[in-house]
Amino acid sequence: MEAARVGLARLDFIAVNEDSQSQGAQGTAPGSAPESTPVSTPASTSVHRVTILYNSEGALRPFLDSLLAQGMQDWRLTAIDNASTDGAPGMIRDLADPRISLVRNAVNLGFAKAANQGLRLAVQGGAEFCVLINNDTEFAPDFLARFVAAKDRLGAGVISPRIMYAGDHERAWYAGGHFERA
Repeated sequence: MEAARVGLARLDFIAVNEDSQSQGAQGTAPGSAPESTPVSTPASTSVHRVTILYNSEGALRPFLDSLLAQGMQDWRLTAIDNASTDGAPGMIRDLADPRISLVRNAVNLGFAKAANQGLRLAVQGGAEFCVLINNDTEFAPDFLARFVAAKDRLGAGVISPRIMYAGDHERAWYAGGHFERA
């Protein structure tokens, strides 16, 4: 599978307001926002990322480099390892960054259960905003600040970036969706 790059092209967001009405909205890529539209993120915003590992060593380095390069420093990462047999858990542990925690499951719980496990831990740890993010992605240093600013500007409860293929920045891997009421 080809790695996807997050946030390096124009971002398309799907926002869900508290009344559960969905709406489409657009953001702009890092560095391409109009000068009259300042990007500001409240200093108190705590963003907690959750990623699921399963033999992810081959794709993990660019993700970790992108994460550590974020201009917005008020973030946490919970990495849930689903019984990897490669060096991915060691790569996380070797960072020795107090913002990053590693949970090793004895068995592979599958993505959904591991994601729920990580999200529960994030909320218990005081997360104000959670980002479930694959670890085969890369993102610009201002991605997190722009993501939170777009969420705040839209008043969104749920938001998603457009995901571009790493080898073809003009081709979208994921470009949004919508929620329908039953």
